[in-house]
Amino acid sequence: MLSAEVAPPGSDMLDIVRTLSAALGDALVVTTSGAGASGPDIVHANPAFETLTGYAAVDVVGRPTSLLWGAKTSRLTLARLRAALTGGGRFAGELIIGRRHGGECRVAVQAFCLSGPRRDETYWAAVLTDAGQDKAARSSNGELQAVADAVPVLLADMDADQRYLLVNRQHEAWFDASREDIVGKAMHEVIGYDAYMELRPHVQAVLAGKPVELEKELRYKTAGARFVRTSLIPKTNDDGGVTGFYSLTEDISALKRAEGALYDAMMESEAASQAKSEFLTHMSHELRTPLNAIMGFSETMKLGMFGDLAPRYQEYAELIYGSADHLLDLINGLLDLAKIEANRFELAEEEIDIAPVLEEAVRLTRARRDTDCAPIAIDLPADLPLLYADRRSLRQMFLNLLSNAVKFTPGDGRIAVEIDGGPMGSLRVRISDTGVGIAPENLETVMEPFGQAAGAERLSLEAGTGLGLPLVKSLVELHGGGLALDSELGAGTTVTLTFPANRVHARAADRPRHAATAT
Repeated sequence: MLSAEVAPPGSDMLDIVRTLSAALGDALVVTTSGAGASGPDIVHANPAFETLTGYAAVDVVGRPTSLLWGAKTSRLTLARLRAALTGGGRFAGELIIGRRHGGECRVAVQAFCLSGPRRDETYWAAVLTDAGQDKAARSSNGELQAVADAVPVLLADMDADQRYLLVNRQHEAWFDASREDIVGKAMHEVIGYDAYMELRPHVQAVLAGKPVELEKELRYKTAGARFVRTSLIPKTNDDGGVTGFYSLTEDISALKRAEGALYDAMMESEAASQAKSEFLTHMSHELRTPLNAIMGFSETMKLGMFGDLAPRYQEYAELIYGSADHLLDLINGLLDLAKIEANRFELAEEEIDIAPVLEEAVRLTRARRDTDCAPIAIDLPADLPLLYADRRSLRQMFLNLLSNAVKFTPGDGRIAVEIDGGPMGSLRVRISDTGVGIAPENLETVMEPFGQAAGAERLSLEAGTGLGLPLVKSLVELHGGGLALDSELGAGTTVTLTFPANRVHARAADRPRHAATAT
């Protein structure tokens, strides 16, 4: 701001003012000190005055200051300004003035007196700044700072020289410094040389106009080693030139440690699962050989092929054979589950006529029981399609579900097998019984390996392994299908297998349907 000084004798005070005000960034207007009806006359206006008001010096010099007053100009403020300057003092305040091409603007006014070389020569000078723009800028900066402080990551506004223009409170916490100590400093001064050299290629890329996303471990000067996720976003002007960049940095050290621990645990789990699967596979094969011998010899004894046995020995032979057969089922189930868990179970897929596979499963189920079991009714549609599946797996699913139905259904009960079309062209196989059923709290338990409903051993006619339903579920899911279990304690159970539409193939005209019968 110009200060009120008495010009040296013989100098032209206005020439001095003109020279100085030409370099002044703010608008400057100089008037006579007269206070006529229309106010003092304007004797000088600098280039910044034209920028602010639209009036060039040639438009206003020699004209009264009332030219600048608008409809909203406060007459009271004008009176205070005149009173202050008439008394030789200063004035600071705000005024609304009119612009040359219409409209008004609010300006901050700093006014003072200028004395000429003659004692009776006095001028008034006023420096004007756009108060509305200044308030908007302050408000905008304040809102930006508030938003930045609310962001839970490090946020910085950098210029093209990689100096901080704005930082949020996260920076203050990380680098143990106030924002006043950070703003204006170069990037390497704040984050440290080591971290800066790691980021330097990425900073050069963003200053070339390319957004950058990166994750890496950096060693900061005061924050120590941190694994960070950083985004660098270029700032551009109206011409497309890069004026700086925004930096958003998130500390993901804890996440990376958790990922590492999870990966290690997964590797350990996979190693343990692999070891378990290999052990079960090896032991299953090792156990099958003696079991086959036990079953073969006990069956020979049971059938009396080399002579009749005493009644007690006959009973023992039947028990030996039954126990060995049960153990073989358990081993086969364990082996199949181990292969599925290890992703080593291979499906030998083909187009299958379901009816003969289902009848074979019914015959095998009945043959394994020496006592009468509930009748099994089979209801198949006339246009039963073919199923693209693994024959052995399909038979195993039917066997397990039928065995469970027979096991938990008394002889005077009923077992039914139905096949029909499901949603979206799928195929459903439904096996239901009127047996003991399963309590609601046990529905999830029976779907887990070795999981059995509480008291099931007392309700069934024989002991189970707890592998039947889990194995069926795994096998049908390998085919892209699903298993649904619906049961009510004391009323029976229904298990529904659903095979997806892409496995359901229409039967060719030259391939007649196998006629299934109830047994």
